[in-house]
Amino acid sequence: GTIQECCDYYGMDSEKIKLLCCPTTMKSYYNSHKDVYNEMSLADFSSKGPIPADKRIKPEVVAPGMRVISMFSDGDTTTNQCGLEPVSDTSHSALMSQQGTSMATPLTAGASALVRDYLENHYAPTFGQKHSTIRGELVKAMIIHSAQPLTGNAIVSGFIEPIDQNYPNNQVGFGVINLNTVLRFPSNSSFDLFTYQEEIQAGGDQRTVKCFVTTTDSPLNMRATLTWYDPEGSTLSKVALMNDLELNVFTGNIEAKE
Repeated sequence: GTIQECCDYYGMDSEKIKLLCCPTTMKSYYNSHKDVYNEMSLADFSSKGPIPADKRIKPEVVAPGMRVISMFSDGDTTTNQCGLEPVSDTSHSALMSQQGTSMATPLTAGASALVRDYLENHYAPTFGQKHSTIRGELVKAMIIHSAQPLTGNAIVSGFIEPIDQNYPNNQVGFGVINLNTVLRFPSNSSFDLFTYQEEIQAGGDQRTVKCFVTTTDSPLNMRATLTWYDPEGSTLSKVALMNDLELNVFTGNIEAKE
């Protein structure tokens, strides 16, 4: 049916159904329940770091995972899933509501797929060249680089407290994924983007990467993200971190500060 048909529906469970497809009903409900529907807060069930053994920060990023509505199939080719039924795991509504990693993980995977497609088909470097092969570490770097702060609340030791604004942290990592801040399109982006990837084998090796930035901003607003893959470690190891890479950023010969 159409949006108008949804908004005009007054049958069984009409309010529940309108919350899925009628914009005015959804807006009214969300506005009256801002304590629950706050996109800048962390879900109370969201796991937090650090990793106990070696205190690595987790998570790296967060993504929407609270009462997210998505597609649903009942596995029956004869139902066509056209009924106006409440969302549930057994209904024919063709929609379902889930939360947790069931939604946050596929949203992050989808964002990663968009990043890979962008790098392969749409990336126009301000300088430098496109990559003939897109490595997973580069996709990971783009996802982390896109993260933005969450300014809402989190449950800490059973109490509601403001989210830690020192990033990265063990509540939200580097923040929530926002591809608008990292996928650069010359026609409507106000930032430059430079990517670099290389395989390093030897321990103690160093690489120097130079990029040139032209800006009137003072101070210079530039961010750099370094990522890598660790090989799988032993489950018996107390410290699972295999590689420890450091990123030093210099402007001229002066090391840049945060």
